[in-house]
Amino acid sequence: MTKTLLIALGVVLTLPMSAKSAIIGGWGVAAITSTASNCPSFCTSDNGGQFARDSESAEEGSFAFASENTFGQTQSLAELTGIGDLPLLKAEASSDAGRGAFATAFAAQAYTYGGTTATTLTLDFDLTGTVGNNDNNAYKSNIISSNVAVVKTSGGDFFSDFGTLVFEVLSGEERVGYESMFISLSNSDTFASIDIDLNPGDDYFVIADLRANARNGFADAFSTLAAQYVTVDPNDPDIRTALTTEQLGSLGISAITAPSIPVSVPEPTTLLLFGTSLLGFMATHRRRRIRH
Repeated sequence: MTKTLLIALGVVLTLPMSAKSAIIGGWGVAAITSTASNCPSFCTSDNGGQFARDSESAEEGSFAFASENTFGQTQSLAELTGIGDLPLLKAEASSDAGRGAFATAFAAQAYTYGGTTATTLTLDFDLTGTVGNNDNNAYKSNIISSNVAVVKTSGGDFFSDFGTLVFEVLSGEERVGYESMFISLSNSDTFASIDIDLNPGDDYFVIADLRANARNGFADAFSTLAAQYVTVDPNDPDIRTALTTEQLGSLGISAITAPSIPVSVPEPTTLLLFGTSLLGFMATHRRRRIRH
């Protein structure tokens, strides 16, 4: 009877909790800002030039913010949020003549494809920003730039620099797509898109950075670099419809930061009561057998 009891309790205790992803790390966010006091055409420590920096890095985290305002004004924000927990990046910088301000936001998000057949996803990136020069004759260099990539990989070490991660750390992995965007003057809205061909069980990373660099002017991309999964009208590629959370789930797309779907498992108290009931039942049954 004891053997039967142990087996019964074992079944309860070993119920599956959730499906496990093959992702081994390497995802997260970072925000980096800095200002410089001596930037005639490039920033230098010569002649008493100084630098100031503020940063926040969150490996396997979903939010980072930084701001530095000693020799200019900067702020940057990186977040994994919204439908699909995709990167949302914001950065802005401004400085006077002879000074520099630099803001960078970075994010790497990991996904697993749990579908049963091959499929293709389309991922759109939209960058909106404003760039302007100060009204003087001094050297000016103000620009907003962004890099985005999709790489098939299960991850590894976390690096908050786009070039280091994509072209060095993940150089041996399959790079599905890579795009760059720039805003160099006035108001602008620029766009990039990457098609992702997936097979069942594929893991992949969406990696993005956003930089706002200002020397004698401003570069404002705090509204913003955003990403979304879309469907594209086969008759008109300009008609693009964002996928919902439910649609992504039905396709089998799961972000590493998405909450796990809970599985009903008895609470410890329930297990104890259930075990006690089994003991009582078996003890009674044993007594009845002895009487016979």
